[in-house]
Formats: sequence, structure tokens, C-alpha cells
Amino acid sequence: MMKKKWLIVLAVVFCGYFVLKHTALYAAKKVVEKKWSEIFPVELKIGHLNYSILRGVGSVHGIVIQDGKEPIVQVQKVAVNLDWLPLLRKQASIAIDVRHPQLFLRKQGEKTNIAKLKGPLQQYQKQAAAKKEREPAQALPLAIHLRRVHVDNFEMAYLEKFPKTSFQYTIDEGQFLFRDFKYPGETKSP
Repeated sequence: MMKKKWLIVLAVVFCGYFVLKHTALYAAKKVVEKKWSEIFPVELKIGHLNYSILRGVGSVHGIVIQDGKEPIVQVQKVAVNLDWLPLLRKQASIAIDVRHPQLFLRKQGEKTNIAKLKGPLQQYQKQAAAKKEREPAQALPLAIHLRRVHVDNFEMAYLEKFPKTSFQYTIDEGQFLFRDFKYPGETKSP
């Protein structure tokens, strides 16, 4: 009888965790998409988010930034891995893996489709700089060690349209690997 109660409690806890986790991830996805739409005039779509507390892994799947029906950026998956042990020494040890990112640059006339991102980004940076002037900057409470940034199978396409013809250039199956970047975090003054 006691064994059944523990199994029921365990099942309720597991189901509750599962429902809360996915509800929170869905809400986070909607908040990110909404904040993006407040800053940029192009649409951001996120397939789904996932995380595992025990493994220290979070991922975003199916990222698409599009202007109307044409995509500007597509990313199959971005995974961020955080090691728990270094946190005890006030260090964040992070690895980032990006799978199959695609950038589609299109130029018609004098501007590319990416120009729609540039103006709002500059405005957002100006607002952030003004806020930074009003509030003093604070040091990070922990040191950061970016162990690895690995971009796998990236693709970039450039298309320029002219009145009677067009030009297209594509890079595919690209690789990028960056290792060992460290930021000291808080430093103690003598």
C-alpha cells in the first residue's frame, strides 16, 4: 500500500514538472517573439524551446527571421551547454553549438533585406547606451569561460536582381569553431 502511494506521488510530481516546464517554455517563446516584434519590422518565429536542468543544456529549434514570406535567417538548432561544477567557483563554463544556420541576402535596388534589421538595431543600441549612462555599469558576479562556439554546416546565399538578369552566389557546408574565450567577472580592488 505504501509503495503505491509513493508511485502515485512520484507520477504526480513528474507530470506536474512536465506540464510546468512546457508551459513556461511556451510562454518564454511568446515573450521573445513579442519583444522581437517591438524592436524589428521583420518577423521572428521559433519552433520550440527545450532545456534540461540536470544536464545543463538549453536549446532553441527552428529559428526563422523572415520579411513577408521570404526568410532572411533560418537556424535549425542552437544549443547552449552550461557546466554546473564551475559555478561553485563563481565561473560559468559555456559551450554553444549552432546547427545549419542559413543567411539569405537579397539586394534589389540600393538596399539589401538585412537593412531592415540595421536601423532598428542601431536605435535599440542608442536607447541601451542612454540607459547605461543613467545607471552605473555593474560587473558580472562570475567569470565567464566560453569553451567553444561551433557552427556546423552554415550556408549563405546572396542574390542581386537587375532589370534583365540576376546574380547569385552561395556558400554551403561551411564550418566555424571558436575556442577558449575568458572574461574575468568581478575583480577585487586592493
